[in-house]
Amino acid sequence: MDLEAARLRARLRTELRAPLRKLRMFLYVAFGASGAIGWFVSFFRVLAARELQTSLVNLAIQTGLIILVVWLWRLEARQDDKLFERYLAQESRPQDAG
Repeated sequence: MDLEAARLRARLRTELRAPLRKLRMFLYVAFGASGAIGWFVSFFRVLAARELQTSLVNLAIQTGLIILVVWLWRLEARQDDKLFERYLAQESRPQDAG
């Protein structure tokens, strides 16, 4: 089996093992974008000293959200890479005939 076919089979097996991973990663991007927009709004409200107490709390919440989303994204990506490498190693091994 050539390397390209082995990579394709490994990627397909990875997708079968975790079919909702791409959806979760899309949601991480959406929540991260929401957190970034909220962070910028809160940051500029703090700079303008408008409703400072509330704005500082919102800034802290948005910062925590961004950190959480980045951590979850990296965790998903690492798990995906590990699973892909494991399946690729299995697919790349010479198969016994018979």
